[in-house]
Amino acid sequence: MKRTKITPAPPWAPFAEHVIARLRLRHALILDSACGNPGEWESSFAEDTNGPAPVEDWETVGNSTGENSSCRSPASDRVAPNRGATGEGDKKMGPSDEPDEDPADIAIPTNELLIALQLAAAFGNETEFREQLAQGAITVLHGLHTDDIKFLTSVIEDAMLPPGWALERVVRGSPHQTLLFAESGVGAALLPERLALRAPLFIAHIASRDLPNAYLRPPCKQVTFLPPDADVLMFLLRASRGDMEAIDEEAIRATLPSPEAMAKFSREQWLIALRAPTAHAVAERFAGFTENRAGKSFSGRVLPDLEAMAKRTPVHAEAWRMVRDLAAWKAGEVDWSELTRSLLLHGAPGTGKTWIAQAMGKSAGVALVQTSFAEWQAEGHLGHMLAAMRKSFAEARAAAPCVMFIDEIDAVGSREDRDPRNRNYRDQVINAFLEEVDALSREPGVLLVGACNYPTRIDPAILRPGRFDVSLEVPLPDRHFLEAMLRDALAGTLTDADFAELSRVAIGHTPASLDAAIRAAKSEARHSGRMLDAPMLRTFLGHGEETSGDLKRIAMHEAGHAVVADLLRPGSVRRVQVSPLHGFIERAPAPVSMLLADIEDQVVALLAGRAAEHVLLGTVSNGSGGGDRSDLALATELCMAIEHRYGMGSDGLLWSPEDVLTVGSPRALRSHVRKRLDTAWQRACDLVRENTLAVERVGNALIGERELCGETLHELTTEASEPDGSERKRAQPVVE
Repeated sequence: MKRTKITPAPPWAPFAEHVIARLRLRHALILDSACGNPGEWESSFAEDTNGPAPVEDWETVGNSTGENSSCRSPASDRVAPNRGATGEGDKKMGPSDEPDEDPADIAIPTNELLIALQLAAAFGNETEFREQLAQGAITVLHGLHTDDIKFLTSVIEDAMLPPGWALERVVRGSPHQTLLFAESGVGAALLPERLALRAPLFIAHIASRDLPNAYLRPPCKQVTFLPPDADVLMFLLRASRGDMEAIDEEAIRATLPSPEAMAKFSREQWLIALRAPTAHAVAERFAGFTENRAGKSFSGRVLPDLEAMAKRTPVHAEAWRMVRDLAAWKAGEVDWSELTRSLLLHGAPGTGKTWIAQAMGKSAGVALVQTSFAEWQAEGHLGHMLAAMRKSFAEARAAAPCVMFIDEIDAVGSREDRDPRNRNYRDQVINAFLEEVDALSREPGVLLVGACNYPTRIDPAILRPGRFDVSLEVPLPDRHFLEAMLRDALAGTLTDADFAELSRVAIGHTPASLDAAIRAAKSEARHSGRMLDAPMLRTFLGHGEETSGDLKRIAMHEAGHAVVADLLRPGSVRRVQVSPLHGFIERAPAPVSMLLADIEDQVVALLAGRAAEHVLLGTVSNGSGGGDRSDLALATELCMAIEHRYGMGSDGLLWSPEDVLTVGSPRALRSHVRKRLDTAWQRACDLVRENTLAVERVGNALIGERELCGETLHELTTEASEPDGSERKRAQPVVE
């Protein structure tokens, strides 16, 4: 018969048994109609107006269940340490229960039990705790969160203080011996009032709130409230799930993740795990949290392989470099101050910004702390919103090393916004966010990743290096990325040829929409009782009803953009792709310093798509207009900037605020902008006419391949140029 290996009890175990026994009796007394009268357990503690009973008097009550235990009550024979607490606190009691309810049958809520065990581990033994109740003593408890305070104060008052003592948050006259209690950041101005009394003082140092340095040095006692670990879990399981021999401790410890991983689990994850029906199932839940953290995202979606994608896009290359630097820091090979510690990802919705952050956590094998401004703002009141923000940053610091991802950062706004509405709210949010980001940058171990759609709406102070070191646009994924996603999600079900064709059809999808299409196809296969195959998946990858006319127009439109942009600034086009619904061009960033001619070339390239439709198809569609990121909108913005922001316009050295350059702009300004747009339009049409063969060649290639890289585009454009100036021949269209 295999013998279960039992790890020796931790040194704080006797104190923990003592505290739990008192908690059980306290809960039993609450159920009793005589609640408030001292029971036999509390009567065993001597009441002393000069302080708690000496520890040797506490020990005279008896000996604990363990050979080395040092505290026990007369009631402890019926308060067994292995009974009474459950994962849900699911023992229901009410008026019909017997008034002399056996404390051994009392269920202690798990969150209260966890706090009790952490307190016992923090102080170690009752002697150490007793010393902190001496007159004039000040004890600072570190590593706490706001949500811990309710149960912390309850456990201290009900199960740790001697009889006759009270825990007071407010200084007032009391007939009892008093332990004063305070939190950092809450009523901090009242701390001097508490110091004026000689009563012992406990200060809970909330991780996200500052505490004056005077409290962080001797003679103040510093006590660290450590995250619960495997020892705490085993003690809790023995206390809540039957006799110790019924629990295979060796198997449970073997199933649990590493101590480093255990220390990073949130309170919510502990409570979720402890709801499992068996002790071993609890351990499996903890192991599952780690697998999610180091493998797939918590949503279960397939994540991109950063190492494989690093060679394809600047965004993935930067993310992979940060992950490798984090690994070097963890190995002690580089100092934290030498790393790029923050990254802002911006781009259209659904392009995979969240996925990149999740993939960084997966590739680094660290936790992902994910939040958003929308999540914080959902709290409503400014104070609640800021509290939620601080809590998220505190969770990231506690989880280090980790990746902290904040979505929708552009919701923070800018103090340069001239709109007076909600200015006070906006300024306080920005200031609080800056404070938290700065505090995060001073502590090693957290990579900060932000995401937004409109970086220009963010306060400039947030965007500066040191807060966000690097800012990169996330484009639509290319065909290789899409194929990798398909292979990861459908490994072993399709052929290489299927994946190649499906990735072509998937061009134009964002990572989010492709993930949704894959899930929908799998659902259809389950409900129809058929195997998932390429034709079924292609149905869900379609962008709606496809027509050759729409695809050709979109392809020629994007070809016009690409060819003209490559002519005006060779090598600036990195990638161009089309789908039956829209097209996309990825360009190299514009130079920081530009001449007037450079800006005018940008306007021409923006209008070249519309020009290609006009020249090659005879009509134009609405594809150039629409939203504030459309071709026409961007071209108009550049022309207005030339006139009234860059000092290059018809009115000379003139600058106007952005809100002047909107509807209702002066007629003269509109006239100047219109002339610039007309001139650029004529240039774009001329360039398309002069390079008709190149535009058609690129357009037909896009119809067939759906995507072209910059090198292929340049080759097609060059091949279409006739060095002898002979008449160009039109390329035959590709029929799909």
